[in-house]
Amino acid sequence: NNRLTGTLDESFQKLINIKEIDARFNQLTNVDSVMHLPRLEKLALGHNAIAKFKGSFPRLQMLELDHCPITQFELDTPVTTLTYLNIASAKLVQFKDSLFDNMPNLTKLILDKNHFVSLSPHIGKLRFLEYFSMTKNPLSSLPPTIGCLTELRYLNLRECNLSSLPSEIWFCLKLETLNVSSNILDTFPKYSGQPPLPPGEYSTSTTPAATPGLSHAPSYENMGAIDEEGDGRRPSTSSPGAGRKNSMMSNVSTAGGARKASTASRNYPDGSAVTMRKDSKDSNFSQRITTTFAGSLRNLYLADNRLEDDVFRELSYLPELRVLNLSYNDLTELPHGILKRWQLLTDLYLSGNELSSLPSDDLEETSNLRTLHLNANRFQVLPAELCKVSKLSVLDVGSNSLKYNVSNWPYDWNWNWNHNLKYLNFSGNKRLEIKPNIAALGPPAVNGTDLTGFSSLPHLRVLGLMDVTLTTKTVPEEDEDRRVRTSASLAGSLMYGMADYLGNDDHLSIIDMMVPQLRHDDNMDTLVGMFDGQARSGGGSKVAKFLHENFT
Repeated sequence: NNRLTGTLDESFQKLINIKEIDARFNQLTNVDSVMHLPRLEKLALGHNAIAKFKGSFPRLQMLELDHCPITQFELDTPVTTLTYLNIASAKLVQFKDSLFDNMPNLTKLILDKNHFVSLSPHIGKLRFLEYFSMTKNPLSSLPPTIGCLTELRYLNLRECNLSSLPSEIWFCLKLETLNVSSNILDTFPKYSGQPPLPPGEYSTSTTPAATPGLSHAPSYENMGAIDEEGDGRRPSTSSPGAGRKNSMMSNVSTAGGARKASTASRNYPDGSAVTMRKDSKDSNFSQRITTTFAGSLRNLYLADNRLEDDVFRELSYLPELRVLNLSYNDLTELPHGILKRWQLLTDLYLSGNELSSLPSDDLEETSNLRTLHLNANRFQVLPAELCKVSKLSVLDVGSNSLKYNVSNWPYDWNWNWNHNLKYLNFSGNKRLEIKPNIAALGPPAVNGTDLTGFSSLPHLRVLGLMDVTLTTKTVPEEDEDRRVRTSASLAGSLMYGMADYLGNDDHLSIIDMMVPQLRHDDNMDTLVGMFDGQARSGGGSKVAKFLHENFT
């Protein structure tokens, strides 16, 4: 963080005992003077003006070149000590194949925000790679040799241009986190049973569609799942930008408003959507799948793609999931039995789909579910069985079409039975009414609990009731650690939502502010503010609350 420019001084060559150099945030263009330092272990050169980097280091372990205009990166000789390489936010288009031979012991590789359209099959030579991030690249395909990375635990390919994943990715048998959100995926890869070939046996022009692993993929019958006959998939649009709106509108405009038949819960042999058949084929499949990430994958992010209901066929083979994000896809139905497969699931995100129901029988067995996002779907009612999810602490059902008697607790869900709720959002449900119960319709309270109030939720921090018709007087009061939203979602001519958020230790963090008319003589003056609180062991943020009340 100085004003060094041009070439790093030649006198650096004499620092034969130096182990670490941090020259970040300068304007250096050349660092050849440090290339052969015999004991250098850590070299940080991020945020400089280096365009080309070529060299060799006897003992280098960590190299940072992020936020430099790098167009070419090479290592002259093998650097067997190198374990960490960061070239994010650069201008790389490709790596030479020889580079993968020269860093054989790499464990962490970060290539975010570059210009990679493809990835060399030689990536499979990085047998010790544990962490690989390549977000925000125009990456259109992934080589099948990704399956050779048997030590890989974290893979982030968010915001690329992937239309499919190779089936060989299943052989990353230690993978714990996979993030492929914001791509153009319309399927999740099927397990083929064919391990990937060594990197040297793939030509650079090989595409996943031509690999032996995919050409011998087993049928769904062999997997104990449904067959593909008549799956009725919508044709995908070729335009990444127009795909979502066009596909969603085509569903809305079908005759009579009828939904297309679900492909996820139709043809299972025993009538259950995700119960595998207990026959010899299923037994063989179970044995083969033990060498895949089915036993390790904990966090799976598939949001903002083009996935339809048939994605659950493959996801049902991932029993170790803790976090699953399927928001903003084209899902219409969760198959019965799917939630029973995910006994350890704690966070489920399904916002921005076309769901209108939940498999109510499954909810009784989702004992570990803590976070459920159903925002922006088509729910009109919520099943009463939701009250049996005892650990539920975050529930977002905003922007649906909810309309039901909230006091009809034996048949429809009422929040008073989920005592651990900390975040509850009904905002945007303009047809929902929370009003005092009429005696003719039943008792106003059950076991002393007012079903139209929120007094049974002692841990509640955020309550969203924007646009909800509210005539009950039992709404909790706000304080520095609780936010209650009861306004309309229209401030003058400006539509807005809520950004209140739970921070560390589940205390109220972000508090937002909306003042529709800042000055009474100017209807166009709108003040919008967001105040980020600090995590304190004693509670929420008094400072954020003070600013929220007095900033105007």
